[in-house]
Amino acid sequence: MISDNPMGLIPGVEDMTPLLQHPTPRAMICTRIPFKLEKKIKFLLEHVPIGRHERYLEWLLQYHFVHPATQSLVPDLIRYICLVQLPRESEGFPRWALVGYLISIVQKENIRANCKFSLFFDWLFTLKCEPLLHSIDCGVKLIANCIKSQPPLSISLLEFLYLISSNSIMNSLVQVQASISTSLCLAVSNNLIKSFDEVLDCYGISDSFVIQFQHCFPSLFESKHKNSSLQSGEFEPNFSNLQSETSSEHDSNSSNINQQFDSFQMEDKNYEKSTPKEEHCIPKIMDVSKLP
Repeated sequence: MISDNPMGLIPGVEDMTPLLQHPTPRAMICTRIPFKLEKKIKFLLEHVPIGRHERYLEWLLQYHFVHPATQSLVPDLIRYICLVQLPRESEGFPRWALVGYLISIVQKENIRANCKFSLFFDWLFTLKCEPLLHSIDCGVKLIANCIKSQPPLSISLLEFLYLISSNSIMNSLVQVQASISTSLCLAVSNNLIKSFDEVLDCYGISDSFVIQFQHCFPSLFESKHKNSSLQSGEFEPNFSNLQSETSSEHDSNSSNINQQFDSFQMEDKNYEKSTPKEEHCIPKIMDVSKLP
């Protein structure tokens, strides 16, 4: 294994722990994302309001992820959204909702496991590095806001956190369980979520898993919060049947958004005409589901 013999991968390196403690540079993450896709993601997050997102998500899916082979790019895109696209106080599409949509379109289980690993990767090193609240924010809000509308998604994310915390190989490299517990506590202390009690009270989560989760992260449940309800006013998307709103408060900006969207579509058409379909290069990342 690389963890047992890191010098086999990098000569002169006897321990992988210091390497894992360094955050991934944002510039390196950006190199994994095609420039055209990066422009469209920024457009969605900054300009497309909730309720008018359906056509834009379908456009993104049809142009970049319609073929199953292209979905190997989704984990890299989730890392890009979590680390590069910082939270904004704008009327654009929420980062966590976009991440949830991207996970929902993935068909292969190994790529879906990579997506979850990408979403929570920075949580594994909270004790060793400066906490990245913008990365914690994205994962916590996805769990909290989908627990009612998309319980299977939220439950699968909670199960992933529990399973990776129980992984002896990961814990031998870094203190994964303690780091994830710290990340969850930071989410509560920074009001990203008021409490995890209501999340675990969701219908569909077995009592045995609740006990295991509480035993795995005891510091999260040491003190009971008076108000255990989720943050109010958050959007709860149903990724299989997103409902559109009928408010007219965004009408003044709709023409500008449509113009920019039309320019994107024109660029796509010109690109399709000038590029043969056979020349389609999709970057790949490590398949974490095959780790021993």
